[in-house]
Amino acid sequence: MLLEVQNLTKQYTEGVGISAVSFAVEASECLAIVGESGSGKSTLLQILAGFLQADEGLMRLAGKVLPLPATMLVRGYPDIQLVPQDFKLLPNHKVWDNISYPIRNYPKKELQNRLAYLAELLNIQDLLLRYPRELSGGQQQRVAIARAMSLEPDVLLLDEPFNQADTQTKHQLEKILASLTQETQTALILVTHEATEALSLANQMLVLRAGKVLQYAPPQKIYQTPRTAYVGKLMGHLNELDKKTCLRAEHCYFADAPTAFEAEIIHVFYEGYRYRYTLRTGAGKEWIVYDTKYFEKKHYYLAWQASNLLEFS
Repeated sequence: MLLEVQNLTKQYTEGVGISAVSFAVEASECLAIVGESGSGKSTLLQILAGFLQADEGLMRLAGKVLPLPATMLVRGYPDIQLVPQDFKLLPNHKVWDNISYPIRNYPKKELQNRLAYLAELLNIQDLLLRYPRELSGGQQQRVAIARAMSLEPDVLLLDEPFNQADTQTKHQLEKILASLTQETQTALILVTHEATEALSLANQMLVLRAGKVLQYAPPQKIYQTPRTAYVGKLMGHLNELDKKTCLRAEHCYFADAPTAFEAEIIHVFYEGYRYRYTLRTGAGKEWIVYDTKYFEKKHYYLAWQASNLLEFS
């Protein structure tokens, strides 16, 4: 295993830390750490990068225990690089200089070869002579990733990488990150408050709430069998039958024949390839149902497969 994290704990007198967080990431894999604001994601990321010291626990990289930040002259692990949410590019230096800064002392030929490789990998060849202020947010992000990758790290950390990305930029970033991890065998760890944004990339997901791990599993398992209703709702809308039983919106459908479950359409939203219906049930709860057809009536019957029900203790 490339990176092993065991029982990381960090407590504060005020605010949320983390408690007994454990996981492992292999080379070229992607781990998504998800949770709402205040769940402990940022604290965990700072510890992983070597900028913040945990109160308890340890980390191993390629089998070797990583030193504590307090014992290092300069905090931060060279083999674990962080791309911050605001990128922190040098504003008065061109892209070429920003990327080469971490390896500025390399022999000239080696530096040039490394930069040329990263520029092609991240598709920023035509940006090298521009200043950060002349770039879009997505372009700045790719430059920041290239800078982090210049040191050939084993692990790349990304803080909310999709936070400011539109749909097109998000899809482009997904492809770039997928290619990067496969090409370089770098392990990727990203944190996000939007779990659905990481579904396409992640091999594993770790769900945090108030600093504690609620579930750690492949994204398919978390989506299909969330351990709690909170985890389930992070992965998409849940329609509530009662306090212990829910149903994903996409698993509910309009029935041709009368059923015991009747609801009234109160809103219809067109999403291009489908309609999103908001309905009020007889119990006064709001449900979401998706369908490719447009329905004009107000009252409809709803149905679902019993095997799709999610039950929580």
